[in-house]
Amino acid sequence: FITSGREPWHTAAKYLMNDTSLTASFAPSPAATVCRTCCNVSCCPPEVKECGAVESGGMERDGMASYYLMLRWVASADSSWAEAAERVIDGWSAKLVGFAGHDQMLAVGLYGGHMAQAAELLSYANPQWANKGRAQRMFREVIHPGCALFCGRTNGGWPMPPPQRPTSPGQRAPRSP
Repeated sequence: FITSGREPWHTAAKYLMNDTSLTASFAPSPAATVCRTCCNVSCCPPEVKECGAVESGGMERDGMASYYLMLRWVASADSSWAEAAERVIDGWSAKLVGFAGHDQMLAVGLYGGHMAQAAELLSYANPQWANKGRAQRMFREVIHPGCALFCGRTNGGWPMPPPQRPTSPGQRAPRSP
């Protein structure tokens, strides 16, 4: 639809490609533990002064970037966009071990969901993706359990957003290493 000039896809692709806020040199900022909290609630247990958790803004930025980078690959077929998304997902899959905080289920569903959607597209864009297995383990062993723990529950009236539940590559990942 994009190359045929059909609307609204053609105009949407032009807006996406003309947005200068994201480049193919995008550098992720992965963390081991992502914290999303509110209301002055600490990410760390009360008996622990510092637990090493970082605010969720980095994962939010990187999750959205990975997805938009892959959309740019879809719109242009330029492999530099897929390579940039691969760097983001590879960075996070090398480092992420868990989530913390009062609203951690939102970080899992929203930011993990963006990365899962990007990884699904990346699997198609680069069938030889070297760290695909590691990314699948991240989705299956870190992100999905966080979703499974909270899916169906609410957090102050906010249910896990169903379209963002990270299910793509993590759910279909092979069970062997």
